[in-house]
Amino acid sequence: MPDGAACRAADSERSVRRLAINPDELGQDPSLGVALAHELGVPCIELRTAYSKNILLMDDEEIRALGRLARRENLQVAAIASPLFKWCDPGTPIGHVDRFGSPPTSVETSDRVISRGRSRSHRS
Repeated sequence: MPDGAACRAADSERSVRRLAINPDELGQDPSLGVALAHELGVPCIELRTAYSKNILLMDDEEIRALGRLARRENLQVAAIASPLFKWCDPGTPIGHVDRFGSPPTSVETSDRVISRGRSRSHRS
């Protein structure tokens, strides 16, 4: 089974190509996607939402729990996939936009979420 070596090998070759599964494509219980990645030998996962909550809106313990889930199956978190730039100017009517568990945001809110995303990327 993969131990994350394939994910690290891509980094060492200065390649940005990684094979990953986004668990929320299978449902909001991330254990389903993690199990599938393990079964298929996919070394990495990409996190966007879990339990109907955007990764950037999770608290530290929720982030650690997702990291533990990935490590239990020898997977690495390759990326955080968040709708950081799906925002509208204040007062603009919002059409249908899939925000993946995030509320509509303004530029100011997006700046705070970007900062939070940077710190979160090192905690999983």
